[in-house]
Amino acid sequence: MHFYDTYKTKDDKWMAVGALEPEFYQEFIEGLGLNIDDIEQMNNFESNREIIANKFKEKTREEWCNVSTYL
Repeated sequence: MHFYDTYKTKDDKWMAVGALEPEFYQEFIEGLGLNIDDIEQMNNFESNREIIANKFKEKTREEWCNVSTYL
């Protein structure tokens, strides 16, 4: 599942994601700068994972840690 996985960051480090509950999933998607209507939680798992993986590669792990307490 794209909302329960690890993602490589720009600096070749990793972020673990466990946004199981809908309210945390929404925070997660918004923290990535994505639209919740485009990345539904329970649909398109593989394409959503690819979108999220590409997004994480845009910033270092430290930069992502500063985005939100949920990332």
